[in-house]
Amino acid sequence: MELNPFLQPIGAPVTLTNSVSGYRFDSQNERGAVTGMFIRDASISNAKIGTAAIGTANIGTLTFNEISGGTATFGGTTNGNGLVEVLNDAGGTVVQLNKSGLTVTNGSISLQNSSGSTSFDSSGVVSATNFKVSSSGAVDSTTTTTTSTSIVDVPNCTIASFSIDRSVAVMTLLQAEMGFVGTATAVLTGVEMYIYVGGEVAGEQEVRMSLKGANYGVASNNAIQTLSTQNIRYLPAGTPPVSYTIKARWAVLDATDTGHARNRQISYMLLGD
Repeated sequence: MELNPFLQPIGAPVTLTNSVSGYRFDSQNERGAVTGMFIRDASISNAKIGTAAIGTANIGTLTFNEISGGTATFGGTTNGNGLVEVLNDAGGTVVQLNKSGLTVTNGSISLQNSSGSTSFDSSGVVSATNFKVSSSGAVDSTTTTTTSTSIVDVPNCTIASFSIDRSVAVMTLLQAEMGFVGTATAVLTGVEMYIYVGGEVAGEQEVRMSLKGANYGVASNNAIQTLSTQNIRYLPAGTPPVSYTIKARWAVLDATDTGHARNRQISYMLLGD
């Protein structure tokens, strides 16, 4: 009877290619635990593994089509400097993510807000959609007057209420052609106009522009001038969203004064809508 190197009969079932004896398996592998397998390169063309716990794997080509969930960590104290690269069709690096941060070379980043509008465009310019601007209902070329020494609203110079759901900075702008006629003596005459910002949280804040008589104590003071003022302030948000109103208000300095205004406009811009 002819025997193989393991002293097994040649042709016996245990020596056929479709089975491996326990003696041969243990002879070629560590007994009691499989820690090393002698598998010929590419001898397994397809493998289906339900669950596998792999400590270290050297994989030639890996596709990400079936990868999902979990946390991908690159680099760190135990794994050196991690690096993620995205290449273009010519093989050049377009995006690189490493320990220094994110670098985009000959590419672009576009960010969209919740409504689908681009807030940061591919040219690296912050989009106009980040700056909500309104002067609706706040432009008036007619002439109006006041003799009130208490601050009152300027007619037709109020912006409709708007709401914010997060805290933002607002820039307010006011421009008007202002004038006054004062008849009193020994008093300061003139007219003042304000930007008023009112809201459920912020209360009010008024920024003033003044037109005053040049000759104190002289009767029949009068003046006319186009003035403008602006202000940037912080508007806190709340739950539910907070409503704000922006308008122009004004008053004369003395009861004998008459204030005039025309060609007035008030507007605002939310910085980071």
